[in-house]
Amino acid sequence: MAEKANDLDAMSLDDLEYTVLVDNPSSILVVDDEEVIRLVFETMFDRSAYQAGYAESGEKALDMIQDGRFALLIVDKNLPGISGLDVIRRAREQNPDTESIVMTGFASYESAVEALRLGAFDYLEKPFSDLDIVQQKIERALDKQRLAHENTVLARHLRAAHKDFRQTMEVLNKADRDHASTDDAEKRLHAIRQSIMNSAQALQAAYSRFMALASNRLIPAGPQQEIQELLEQSWFHLTEPMPQLRSRLNS
Repeated sequence: MAEKANDLDAMSLDDLEYTVLVDNPSSILVVDDEEVIRLVFETMFDRSAYQAGYAESGEKALDMIQDGRFALLIVDKNLPGISGLDVIRRAREQNPDTESIVMTGFASYESAVEALRLGAFDYLEKPFSDLDIVQQKIERALDKQRLAHENTVLARHLRAAHKDFRQTMEVLNKADRDHASTDDAEKRLHAIRQSIMNSAQALQAAYSRFMALASNRLIPAGPQQEIQELLEQSWFHLTEPMPQLRSRLNS
């Protein structure tokens, strides 16, 4: 236990946030004033690793969101009182990373467009004709969230590595000009090289996951473009200093 505590003490905030995200089961909040709908999801989630909460109104949902963090909201659009779309909007104001799926009993193109415009990942038509499709949409929404978070954390690490590399090169160049010892800087540079290699492997793994989801059209066009741009920025930060690094290590 002490060893585990020491490991946690050594982690950065990004590492801790990512570890919590990966190690803990996803939390889902179902909001619907129809008890039968809540029972459908309760039965579904009883056979899964998800941690689920249930609310029969928008007001109760907002109280629960205030008290805890949910990865995914599954919300009826036409709730009495506070509407489902208002629940999603206010939940995203509190936590922009929250994904949402909107349920509607009045299947229409307009309802779907409105939900997606407000940031919903997808929508479900009630009554459900195929629970497998419901489960697939839930998994896709959570996969999209995890992938986006992975790349956000990775991008932070890459930017930090890039900044560290530039600082090290400044130290080395100054040492050359001053004819000073470069042993410490050289050791640091080799450590950065290893860090960049590790980041490259992590980036490749994230890119492979992204391409698998994108090729199967499991990520909507908007989030797909955002993640693609984030991956490209991360790769730039990783590869841009490599020629200078190779030259320095081979000199």
